[in-house]
Amino acid sequence: PPQPRERKTLTMSNYFGIGVDAAVALDFHQMRERRPDWFWSRLVNKLWYFRSGAMTWMGKTCANIGSKIDVICDGEAVDIPPSLEGVIILNIPSFGGGTDLWGRAEDEENEQYDSDSDSTAPSVSSVASCGRPCCGRRQSMQDGQLEVVGVHGALQLGASQVGLYKAQRLAQGSSVKVTNKVTLPMEVDGEPSWFAKDGVIEITHRGQAFMLVNSKETSHAVATDVVDWALQQKIIDVNQRHRMLKEIAQRAGARKLNSWTRLSPPD
Repeated sequence: PPQPRERKTLTMSNYFGIGVDAAVALDFHQMRERRPDWFWSRLVNKLWYFRSGAMTWMGKTCANIGSKIDVICDGEAVDIPPSLEGVIILNIPSFGGGTDLWGRAEDEENEQYDSDSDSTAPSVSSVASCGRPCCGRRQSMQDGQLEVVGVHGALQLGASQVGLYKAQRLAQGSSVKVTNKVTLPMEVDGEPSWFAKDGVIEITHRGQAFMLVNSKETSHAVATDVVDWALQQKIIDVNQRHRMLKEIAQRAGARKLNSWTRLSPPD
């Protein structure tokens, strides 16, 4: 008779990855375990990590990740394009040392554009390229939501470190279930391991804790977060959201203009 599968509970604080990103991390980890004397400085470590990324890119072991895994977000199947080599589930707007894979800055630009247009027009950020309406929402650490993105390869992950690449948005929800059809590398908060064939991973919101951070967000971004939260909680409707975003954008623009005027030298 088949042996019962082991059930293991892990705490994910930042992100979960399966596919190309985990393959690079796992190769680097295994090499460091075999030859720790080769890793003696930060620069050398980065060179070895680059080597792992190049090997993964040439091997294409995680090509067409959508044919190897099934992803369910809030009970709905997530469509994974065949061009993707990895899927990453984000809990915070930071991956791999600060990379913004979800694309927060693009959201702010879209909302600025939307606020300057007719308030009755549909929001630019309401529907993302994946076709799922939820993919257009801003990422927030306070909403208990997870963001699912896809990456196209190790080369693109490297480009994301310098802001030259944004991952493809796939889904956004409070629970994500991943089932794999073959053995694949995975990582949780940078700790890589193997994900056995026919394994199942379920990710749900466990809790929150107050943290002190050096926030780079402007008051404009914080206000927009609150408006989106109010829409999700059904405190306001879509038209009220558009009107509030338009007013926030106008006041933020006026404040920037006043600040520039105060700082300008007298004639």
